[in-house]
Amino acid sequence: MLTKIFCEIDDFMQEFEDEYKKRLIAEKSSKTKYNSRLTLSEVMSILVYYHNYGNRTFKDFYLKTICKNFKSYF
Repeated sequence: MLTKIFCEIDDFMQEFEDEYKKRLIAEKSSKTKYNSRLTLSEVMSILVYYHNYGNRTFKDFYLKTICKNFKSYF
């Protein structure tokens, strides 16, 4: 189920980001960009899965479900 959620979100994000970047106004100053280990699609997939999974808190869900069972996915 997580793989299906990710594929749907990733397809959407690829189209969305292309359109979003076309409409952005260029920045005049360069800001430091931080590298993330997870892509936006991966973060969104985890959030959607959390809301369908039924844990009480996100921290509990992330530590007990994602880190233990799905670590190899990310």
